[in-house]
Amino acid sequence: MNCFTEIAKSIPEFRSVVNAIHKNRTPLGVTGLAYIHKAHVIASLVSGFKRSALVIVPDETQGSKMVADLENFGIKAYLYPARDFSYRIEETVSREYEHKRLNVLDRMLTGKFDAVVLSSEAAMQLTIPPDVLMANSLSITAGEEYSTEELTGLLLRSGYSFCDQIDGPGQFAVRGGILDFFPPDSSYPCRVELWGDTVDSVFYFDIDSQRRTELLDEIRITPAKEVLITDEQLIAVIEKHIKEKRIRGDGYKMLFAEIEKIKS
Repeated sequence: MNCFTEIAKSIPEFRSVVNAIHKNRTPLGVTGLAYIHKAHVIASLVSGFKRSALVIVPDETQGSKMVADLENFGIKAYLYPARDFSYRIEETVSREYEHKRLNVLDRMLTGKFDAVVLSSEAAMQLTIPPDVLMANSLSITAGEEYSTEELTGLLLRSGYSFCDQIDGPGQFAVRGGILDFFPPDSSYPCRVELWGDTVDSVFYFDIDSQRRTELLDEIRITPAKEVLITDEQLIAVIEKHIKEKRIRGDGYKMLFAEIEKIKS
């Protein structure tokens, strides 16, 4: 508990808010606060109750200001941006905002935050469900066992693109017992070196020089896209397309054989 929380506790109105929360007399409203005082009250409630806060503001400009104010009060606050809609070809689309959203969602899932601030627009938008996010995330720890097939399969399911050599977020590459991938919430790519199925080392590296920049005990794989397509969904779309077109031939017999392999 910091000095700002102690100051808030000396204010009668703040004590009334705390008392109402303790007695579950919610929801409640507080009016007449300047912007910085709103941040002071939120930060003091977070510190005093040892709980996290979800703060909805009118727009992202005010959201950025709220995050800065909360951080000044010693709160780990993050801005959850609204989805950036684009109608261009996917390969040319920047996923910066999508990656920021996924980073904040993962922090919410793992509890690594004090407050998340978002605009009313962002609050109304659908996103990846918590169970899907959890199922497509994994913490890789040095010394633990993971097969290359297991890790590459997770990266593909999580929306990463396979390439010969990575050069941007959301990509991965495999060379023997070396797995490179670029987490969407990171400034640097990560390299996982495996000895058989055992993780020998995990570290960040520089794309240009390929040299190690920081040795890690653990790295977390999180989805690179908010919308993930499962094998079952893809199979359903392909089967529907084939039935609607009523196409026949050896090529489609082979395709159906591959679908059955995935199903099994």
